[in-house]
Amino acid sequence: MWNLDKIYKIGELVAASAVVLSLLFVGFEIQQNNETQKRLTTRSLARDWGYAVESLQEPELACIWLRMWNGSSDLTARETMQIEMFFWRVFKVHEEIHYQYMEG
Repeated sequence: MWNLDKIYKIGELVAASAVVLSLLFVGFEIQQNNETQKRLTTRSLARDWGYAVESLQEPELACIWLRMWNGSSDLTARETMQIEMFFWRVFKVHEEIHYQYMEG
């Protein structure tokens, strides 16, 4: 016959099973979230890299780049700043790529 002790023990077993199942579910959700975040970070880094390189397609910056590449030292302060900003963007993307690599 069912007495209160048996019902109590069955209730404890059901509660413990529910806790274990909920912890497994939370672990699965965290793993999926981590994978999603890695994909989003990779996509974001690729986009940022594309934007940095794409800026060289601007005719003015491309001409400045070519003059600098060919050893011209007659760049104006504005042109020097444009090149520095390009390098800064590329450096920041590389910095983030390195950080993500170190984080795994």
